[in-house]
Amino acid sequence: MAESASLASRRARIATTAARAINTPAARDAPEIIAIEHAIIASITPEDKPLTLRWMLPALSPQVRAMMAGMLRANLPPEAMAGIMAILKPHLSGANWRKLTEALDKLPAAA
Repeated sequence: MAESASLASRRARIATTAARAINTPAARDAPEIIAIEHAIIASITPEDKPLTLRWMLPALSPQVRAMMAGMLRANLPPEAMAGIMAILKPHLSGANWRKLTEALDKLPAAA
């Protein structure tokens, strides 16, 4: 399936930002690493965030995935969180989906 020019452009911008971060000297201190992370995050438009989460969250360990999903749930409207979960579910194994939902069930409900 061909992707739109807009989506291809956004992917290229994100890839360029990540490549700049990767192609820098390995001897970085914590503030520099945090600055690189913030630059990558800042380059992601609101329209790109669901696509980014679709690729990022399944790649995380179950514990980190649950932590991030908990932070998202605490800060997003319920409809947005439901959309993220719907995007995520097909990309997790049954066991990992169960781990995520069980971990979220243990967290306090969003305010």
